[in-house]
Amino acid sequence: MTLARRAVDHLEDGRRAQAAAEAAIGEFADLVDGSAGLILLTPDGDVGEAFNSDAMQTAIVGGL
Repeated sequence: MTLARRAVDHLEDGRRAQAAAEAAIGEFADLVDGSAGLILLTPDGDVGEAFNSDAMQTAIVGGL
């Protein structure tokens, strides 16, 4: 299962985008010795981002 699929599963379970992103990265960190990040944007404009890497930086205007 991919990181993106895990994030979407959390969205489908009713979590907001930020909570879904954080949960998916948390699971990723438990399973893989590596770093990653993701940005989620739902059709209704809910935004979430999470990462466990120093190399990933994000900026959101008018969100979170």
